[in-house]
Amino acid sequence: MIRTPAESILDWINRTVSGPIAPDVSLGTKLAGEMPNFDRIFTAEVWDYGSENLGYDATGTTPQQLRTGPGVLGQVQVIAADSGVILTFYDNASGQASGTVLGIVDCGTAGTSVRFGRPFSNGLVAVFSGGTDPKTAVVAVGRL
Repeated sequence: MIRTPAESILDWINRTVSGPIAPDVSLGTKLAGEMPNFDRIFTAEVWDYGSENLGYDATGTTPQQLRTGPGVLGQVQVIAADSGVILTFYDNASGQASGTVLGIVDCGTAGTSVRFGRPFSNGLVAVFSGGTDPKTAVVAVGRL
C-alpha cells in the first residue's frame, strides 16, 4: 500500500505510545532550547569563518577562493581598517574576480559589520581593491 506523506504524518500524530519512550507532556511543557518567557524555540546562526581572516597585506589584489560549490555569504566584519580599501565578493568557482557580485564592503572603519545572507551557486571569491601602501585591511568572512 502506497501512503502519502500526509497520511504518514497523521499516523504519527495519532499514534498511541506507552511505556518509557512516551514522555509525559502537555501544552505547558517546555522543550529544550525553548525560551521560557516567549514560548518560542531559540535558533542561532553559526557561520564558518575558516581558519584565518582575510588580510590585504598578504594577498594584495589576488582573488581568494573562500569556498567552492553552493553556499551562503553570511556575516562580514572589518577587523583592521584601511582607508580607501574595498572588498568585493563574487559567485565564481574558478577563483576569478568575475561573475555575479554578491556584496561589497568598505574597509575604512574597524568594527564595520555587514550581514549579507546572499546565496551563491558556484563558489565564493573575495577580492581586495584600492588603498595605498602599507595595506593593512583585515576582514573576517562568515560563510556556509
